[in-house]
This record gives sequence, structure tokens and C-alpha cells, in this order.
Amino acid sequence: MPAPDAIILYGDIEESTLVDEPNLLVQSMTFNATRERREYKGGEGYIKGLQYRNPLLTISFRAFISTAAGIAIAHPGSEITELANFESTTHGFDPSVGILVLEDPVTERDTENADQISGNVVHFPFITA
Repeated sequence: MPAPDAIILYGDIEESTLVDEPNLLVQSMTFNATRERREYKGGEGYIKGLQYRNPLLTISFRAFISTAAGIAIAHPGSEITELANFESTTHGFDPSVGILVLEDPVTERDTENADQISGNVVHFPFITA
């Protein structure tokens, strides 16, 4: 007898596109695209021009640690060479250019669950390794 389906869907619901990263069982990822805004005001005190610069993509993640290696034990500021969930252009950010840097990793341990990690990976599109 074959194993039952892991997920059964009814209705018009798309399955998650998240995939696990090496050594991590990914629970969630958030992609936050930002730019710094500069405002230029005239003598009357109101904004007459805007400039948006320094585009950054911050990828926040939460995952169970399957193996204590790679991102799971990386030092803050470490370059991350690839992310399986950032394989194609997202909000105009191209993963084939720039670098990815790990920031703010937090490991959580408790008696009820496997160890978990959360943190941010920032895409700096204009820096070359």
C-alpha cells in the first residue's frame, strides 16, 4: 500500500514555494525591499523633489536546524554564497549580482522542539565579492 499524501488541498489554494536551505528546515521567509529616501524642499518648505537610493533586499528567515553547519552556525557578517529561496529576481533584485550577508542570527533552544534559528540575510546588489 502506498504512503498517504503529505498534503491534501481543496479549493483554489497554491502550495508554498518555500524550499529547505542546506542544514535548515525553513518555516518562513520574508523579502523586504527598501531604498533610502532623500527629500529636497524648496524655500516654501514643501517637498519639490525626491531621490531614492541605496537599494537593499533584506530576507528575514525562521527555520529548524537540521544540522549544525552552514548558516546555522555562521558568524554575523559572514557572506552567504546562495539561498535556495532567492534563485530568481525578487522585487527587481537579481541574485546573480552583488553579495548576501548574514545579519542578526538568533538561535533558540527549548525542551519541546529542535533548535531553531532566525535572522536576516541582506542582499547588497552593488558589492562584488
